[in-house]
Amino acid sequence: MSEKMLDKIINNTKRQIEFDKAQISESVLKRSLSYVSHEPINIFNLLNKTGIHIIAEYKRKSPSLGKISDDMLSDVIKDYEIGGASAISVLTNAAFDGKIADMEEARQLTKLPILRKEFIIDEYQIYQARTYGADFVLLIVRILSDKQLNNFLDLIDSLGISALVEVESPNDLNRALKAGATIIGVNNRDLKSFVIDKKQGIEIAKIIPSDRAIVIESGIAARADLDPFLDAGFHNFLIGSSLMKAQNKIDALNNLILKTNCR
Repeated sequence: MSEKMLDKIINNTKRQIEFDKAQISESVLKRSLSYVSHEPINIFNLLNKTGIHIIAEYKRKSPSLGKISDDMLSDVIKDYEIGGASAISVLTNAAFDGKIADMEEARQLTKLPILRKEFIIDEYQIYQARTYGADFVLLIVRILSDKQLNNFLDLIDSLGISALVEVESPNDLNRALKAGATIIGVNNRDLKSFVIDKKQGIEIAKIIPSDRAIVIESGIAARADLDPFLDAGFHNFLIGSSLMKAQNKIDALNNLILKTNCR
């Protein structure tokens, strides 16, 4: 994903937000929160439990890979549940053929915690996430100012949900820690070049304070890809493309989780 592509995604996201606001105003969205029955799960506590935890992602395509899968959301979530996923990530951005309706459908399909994976640039998207049943949302440090990051974290906390704060450099990490992020996602993929560097990911993860929950993102295609992170003491992973490509998603998750826990 080039810088130009990232800018395009952000600009398209802004247009989508304006469209969504025209359909349901922010004030109406806020009022609807009182009717939300789902009680969010504490993600920090979940990720700090012993054993490997996989946040299994549903996405139809990516800007770099093109179409990934035509599998139905309902079928994928069922397989992820059976396979032992700890949580479900739902990509709601149009660049990945996602939509907010996927978030709503996912909540109806599973009791597992759900991550709204999105390019969050507006408070409206956070209210959407809570309204449609998300337990946590992704915040990407790279695309946010310090003021946005702080304000979004405060809002997320006030709504009783959690933030997975994604970093891809030591500078990102410093900003995330300064803002008070407690769940840090270390992205092995550079969003500008789209190059995956797992060694750099490990080095960044190693300097995160031990009182934070850490999630490793991107570049996990096989069981062997987990080894360097497990050896370094990390056990939470967000995995998307490789699971979506798998013909048997249950077996793919079992190979990751069961073999790892038997190490």
